Amino acid sequence: TIVSGEFQFSPDELAYIVNHGGDRMLIVDDVLLPVYEKFRDKVRLERIIVAPTTGNPVPAPYQTYDDFLNEAGEREFPRLDENEAAVMCYTSGTTGAPKGVVYSHRALVLHAFAIALPDCFFLAQADSVMPVVPMFHANAWGLPSASTMLGARQVLPGPNLDPASLLDLLDKEKVTRTAGVPTVWLGVVELLERCPGRWHLHPRLRVGVGGAALPESLIVAFDRLGIAVRHAWGMTELTPVGTASVPKASMSDWPAADLVALRAKQGTPLPFVEVRGVEGGREVPWDGQTLAELQVRGPWVAASYHNPPANCESWTDDGWFRTGDVVTIDPEGYIKIADRSKDQFGRSRKRSARSPSRSRGRRGRDRASQVGRAPLGRGRPEGRLSCDTGAAPRAFGRAVQLLAVARRHRVRSRDSAHLRRQAPEIHLARDVRRLGLGPAGRRLSSA
Repeated sequence: TIVSGEFQFSPDELAYIVNHGGDRMLIVDDVLLPVYEKFRDKVRLERIIVAPTTGNPVPAPYQTYDDFLNEAGEREFPRLDENEAAVMCYTSGTTGAPKGVVYSHRALVLHAFAIALPDCFFLAQADSVMPVVPMFHANAWGLPSASTMLGARQVLPGPNLDPASLLDLLDKEKVTRTAGVPTVWLGVVELLERCPGRWHLHPRLRVGVGGAALPESLIVAFDRLGIAVRHAWGMTELTPVGTASVPKASMSDWPAADLVALRAKQGTPLPFVEVRGVEGGREVPWDGQTLAELQVRGPWVAASYHNPPANCESWTDDGWFRTGDVVTIDPEGYIKIADRSKDQFGRSRKRSARSPSRSRGRRGRDRASQVGRAPLGRGRPEGRLSCDTGAAPRAFGRAVQLLAVARRHRVRSRDSAHLRRQAPEIHLARDVRRLGLGPAGRRLSSA
């Protein structure tokens, strides 16, 4: 099982993830070795595999990634049960220790089929796909898996996520599909409007936006530039995409302003994903006005965290995942997030240890939790592999999660109140820098 580790976690959090997941090996870019050195005394790893990216020699006793690959030789792919664990991602979406979710091979494949559909990311073999989101962010939203499944060309931006570098790459590689968080695209749009004619983007370029609220102003700006943009929503527990916002054919005659407001919503569920709003123990009507906690279930929605404590309340007794988001659902099925559940925040503060979803198969093999219906065991996947992508985004690129950070109450006092007053309309890179947030805003965390 591969465990992706976010390098922007604190050393203590990274040590917790390695120990909690029972990791045996670490694959890390050489540029991130200083991060590992900060917690190496707190973990017990059998091997450290280093990918040389700087041109400097790999220090002893570490092994280079190429040497590691050369050890393998010729071998056949193993025959695996589709329900066995494939990947584990840890999430910091709420307060408390990082929590992980294990994805089965089945969940990853079904999710790949769903996000490739025209009403989601609209992927095809002819596309050139550039995810502007790291693998530790819920498997780069599943784009690498879906692109590989279809045979689409993939472009990886690496650490250079400033607007000019992204635009250079979009132009040079003739990217047709890309996705990332709003602040990345706000900076890109600002530069495109300031330097018309400098870049020649592919006419079929489509941009997916998620990870934070999509401002209507950004939709209008993309429309003005002739670039198709689509809003999607998800969580690590959803593998991660659960909804996408696409106007229905029956809405073609709506006023432009109404369509923009609709596209700014989190959207309708992907096929096979079920949603409901629950308040006071009862499901609320889809009237676009009644506020309730969003609950979801589906074939790629986790059923538990790894080795959860007895008092974990993130899943209902009938198998629905409690997202903690307060939403309205309109009669057409479009979800709009309004706030973060105070109850969810309170429950999160009580949780001190969190971990990924996993269940045991009939033969004792560990399986990733599915749908939220099968009971979970506490088995331990063998041969777990811990990897760090090393694609270190700059603060500009990763600060884009500040809206999600604010809604999850992860910033302190004055900053938290200020962000909540501004959300979701903070939409310029300079606003992010002015607020003094570090990468992803995590350094202001009260957790």
